[in-house]
Amino acid sequence: MNLSAALSSDKPVVTIMTLVIVTLAVVVGGVVTITNPQSLSFHQYIQDITVMAGAIGLGNGIGRGIEAHGQAQAGSSDTPPADDR
Repeated sequence: MNLSAALSSDKPVVTIMTLVIVTLAVVVGGVVTITNPQSLSFHQYIQDITVMAGAIGLGNGIGRGIEAHGQAQAGSSDTPPADDR
């Protein structure tokens, strides 16, 4: 299997892996909160999930911005520079 093809933007590999990680974190945190509330309070659990969601959203936004910037630069390099005379 070609790694670059697997990580292509046409395939939702990163989205699926992010979903798996978030789901795992939410489930494990919920189980810990229910079974041992002294180690992780419900309030702390909600705060941690909120921070994680914000970090994922910020990372996703930065990634999309970098990708858009790269595509814009690739598109502008195809045209010759304008003559400013």
